[in-house]
Amino acid sequence: MSSSVPNECLSMILEFLDPKDLRSCILVDRLWFEISVRFLWIKIYNHRTFLACLPIESKRMLRENGITFRPPTSNPLLFNYVKFIKEINEKTILLGYPKILQQQFSANQKMLIAQESFKLIMKHASLKTLSVQNGVPFLEPNVPYITFPGADVCLQKLCEFFGDSSIKSEYCSRLADFCKGIQKFNLQLDEDVNEGLNKLISVQRNLKDLEILFNKRCTNFGPPLMNIANSLIKLNINGCLYCPNFSFINSFTKLRELTISLSMDHENLKPLQDVTLPQLKILSFQYARLPRDYLSKFLENNGRNLDELSCDYSLNLDVAKFCPNLKILKSIFSKEDDLKAILNNCQELKTLEVHCCELFLDESKILVNLAKFTPRNLSELIITKSSDDNNNEKLFSNLLKDLSWGEEQHTPISIIIRGDKLNIKEQNKQIIENYISLGHIKSYKLAIT
Repeated sequence: MSSSVPNECLSMILEFLDPKDLRSCILVDRLWFEISVRFLWIKIYNHRTFLACLPIESKRMLRENGITFRPPTSNPLLFNYVKFIKEINEKTILLGYPKILQQQFSANQKMLIAQESFKLIMKHASLKTLSVQNGVPFLEPNVPYITFPGADVCLQKLCEFFGDSSIKSEYCSRLADFCKGIQKFNLQLDEDVNEGLNKLISVQRNLKDLEILFNKRCTNFGPPLMNIANSLIKLNINGCLYCPNFSFINSFTKLRELTISLSMDHENLKPLQDVTLPQLKILSFQYARLPRDYLSKFLENNGRNLDELSCDYSLNLDVAKFCPNLKILKSIFSKEDDLKAILNNCQELKTLEVHCCELFLDESKILVNLAKFTPRNLSELIITKSSDDNNNEKLFSNLLKDLSWGEEQHTPISIIIRGDKLNIKEQNKQIIENYISLGHIKSYKLAIT
């Protein structure tokens, strides 16, 4: 049976399927088979088949060193599967071998397997994603795959790079010579950035997405970031164990999305109060112990342009005052007055996501205030309930029947409640159906977590 779907459209559809669904697509016809296999092999899909792709001389060398394996089939391989590989992780590339080869390897044998595997990849693949975070210790310098024949071609179109401060400076410097188009950089820093990693960051021409996890003190990461300031649109700073100095952030004038995740109140955040990011649309402050004064001033400077914001309860009044154009808000509420202020002042709000727990406003007070002060464009309410706060009787029996919706017209709201062991009793289903028929509620859903 031939497919009536154009090849280009079929590829665009299959690209988003998971491996389980792709395995089903293989059975449709030859065209679906050929396209599905390419997406299955974006990562190494089958280590036995991968080893079967090794050239004869590599297989002979492995056998001579006591590494034997049975090919997946006696027939010739249908494809050069290595050409389809786009993502490689140093740490996981070898994990499938002990199981399929059914033997334990010495350090020398592991090195030989890695060597021949990377020779094959460097020669035939064109990688988009490379991860060397928490890499395999014996690879460098024993398997310097970045110097293997074909490495410059294989890695020159790299789009995503995941690394850490333990990467050798020479490795990064060599990669920087032919890899200048990385768009997403993810770094874990346990020490100062070495010269090679600085170079690798600095030479990128189109870096758009940068995520940095600070595990320890790092004082020299700022200078290389200045060279990417004109292209960066997404920045995620995670400082669970160390808070970096934020003086560098004022240079990122094209930034559209900013996430700051810190577990400490720190003077290094003070520069934020003087930062203006004219294109910022999405902002997330994670963890509760961030200094309100600095962040409040930051919202005063940047809040009017924001479309989406995640924050804790301490900033709710500032949100109501400085962020009138918000479309999406995720927060916790400790006071009803804070909630009322946001519902009244943020009239462009389309989605409100609230976490309810014992120490803050419960879902009953959220719904009562929402019924009275619904923003004109609000279309979705998401309530997340803590596992220790699942009193359904209070939520449904004592609340739904007493809700009094305001007279002003508003968009019907879809309500989603997330939590453990949620249920709706029959009489409460009827109340909900009544609100739906009146046009106050569009839909109601319980999401078990």
